[in-house]
Amino acid sequence: MFRRTLIAVSLAVLLASNTIADEGQPPHLRNETLIVARIGDSNAFTAYSKHSGKWSTHAFAEGATVVPVIGETLAAFKVSGESVTELVAVDKNGAWKTQKLPKPGSRTCTPVIGTDVAAFSIVGTVYGFSGLTGSWDTAPLSGPPQVAEDFAMVLSDDHICVFSGFTGSWAKSPALTVSK
Repeated sequence: MFRRTLIAVSLAVLLASNTIADEGQPPHLRNETLIVARIGDSNAFTAYSKHSGKWSTHAFAEGATVVPVIGETLAAFKVSGESVTELVAVDKNGAWKTQKLPKPGSRTCTPVIGTDVAAFSIVGTVYGFSGLTGSWDTAPLSGPPQVAEDFAMVLSDDHICVFSGFTGSWAKSPALTVSK
């Protein structure tokens, strides 16, 4: 009896966690907050948020190669193509948020993802996105971002710059070197 109960409970947990894939289901990514899926063969994606209870959609430029990357409270998109003009992310409420790039260009924009933040480093500027606040912020930094759960950090010669997932903004430390 115990063995049957254990097997039944194990099967129920397995099914509830959706670890058994059904090939008839649409491909999607999900976390505790969001579901993100491509719409057919198009360059459009749709996102559902359990916080808003709604679906919303964003269409990317034709010809762009788009791959969603998901954190816990956000999804950000790796975008590559001949004329990339913006960065795109979805916040915990399922709202699509874009950040225009100063110059369109042929490039690949790859996010570094944490639980609540995404960071992109593009031509001397680091872009931070907060899944909690739904906001973008930029900082003129050339170093690669290091991402933890709820913040991103860029180290320069004499400063530490931190993007907070709670505030959705960058903060720069005082000068950390001593002048002689």
